[in-house]
Amino acid sequence: MTRFSTISAIFLAGSFATLLVILHTPSQPMKSEFDESQFNVTTQKMVVSYCSFKRTLTATLELLAQGKTSLEEARNRVYESALHYHPGYLEHIAKCERGTTPQERVARNLIGHVRSLEERNPTIYVRVSALEIEFADMQRRVNAGMPQS
Repeated sequence: MTRFSTISAIFLAGSFATLLVILHTPSQPMKSEFDESQFNVTTQKMVVSYCSFKRTLTATLELLAQGKTSLEEARNRVYESALHYHPGYLEHIAKCERGTTPQERVARNLIGHVRSLEERNPTIYVRVSALEIEFADMQRRVNAGMPQS
């Protein structure tokens, strides 16, 4: 029993000494390499860049749905905007759209966006059919080795 009491006393004294050292050691402020102002500037640039891309995409989709621009022109406009303002769009559609080139995936994505308008405007299927024909023609030209515009 004496041995147990001695070991317990040593353990208790050690724990008490550790607590005293911890409590009396002045805490130093955490130095963070996180610069909040730089984070805010970077985030703001990303938001502005995304909004620029989104504006281009939205305007292009409206023109495409109304038949005021060709699929090829719309594809080129959105592709260039994505390269410049929002490369994440191209990465995203590479995962979710079929196609061998980014341009083909952008064209497929645009047709899909216009097709999604059928719920609100049932007559849009005529425009979707025309876009699918234009897409098939674009693919024939690519497969034949003709340059894309």
